[in-house]
Amino acid sequence: MILLIDSGNTKVKFANFDGEKVESTTFFAAREELYKYSGLIYCSVSEQQELTDILALAVKSNIRITKAEVSPIQFDVVCAYPNFKNLGIDRWLAILGARGLYPNQPLIIVDAGTAMTVDVIEASGQHIGGWIMPGLALLQSSISEKAPLVFGSDDIKKELFGTDTPSALYRGCISALCGAIEKAQQDLLLESSTSFSPTIILTGGDAKTIASELNSTLVIRADLVFLGLCRFI
Repeated sequence: MILLIDSGNTKVKFANFDGEKVESTTFFAAREELYKYSGLIYCSVSEQQELTDILALAVKSNIRITKAEVSPIQFDVVCAYPNFKNLGIDRWLAILGARGLYPNQPLIIVDAGTAMTVDVIEASGQHIGGWIMPGLALLQSSISEKAPLVFGSDDIKKELFGTDTPSALYRGCISALCGAIEKAQQDLLLESSTSFSPTIILTGGDAKTIASELNSTLVIRADLVFLGLCRFI
């Protein structure tokens, strides 16, 4: 069994891979059952304490450790960034995971977290590039902080156009994010040589919320970064 670790900006996520499926686990479970693992694969946006601790234990236990990093060409995917090291490893792994699921297809990969990232891949495996923008919560808070009379609330009406300030703020922000995804879809069809509609794959904490607002056919994969890590085995 392989231990997969995604060390992000705010928390560390753990998963087990048995050769067929990925299942989430916890730091405490992984630490207690470290003897079960033949290898450990991780990515690190920020090296948090849980990651440091588990890596130290893995070294003591002689477990093979692999750090996933961005490369200019990897698993038939070509990175769009001339300075490929500037591309976030979490974005790259989501791209690799998506490409593994849907080879030879144009793809739009959306990671909807604190920031929302959009990455586009042609059917050939060429990564065209992407966008980075504030995520749903950050977008709302950034407006509220700069415009004190615009305030949010957890009690949002289910309506297309807001009839009070919190609903108008929420509807505006969610519509902006959905509009970005739809524009990426349109732009890819215009710029690419293919006439096939791209497959849209969403991951991240707000994936379900955003997906519920889109009319496009799409796929939600919470394990997309982990699937990218699996390709380093």
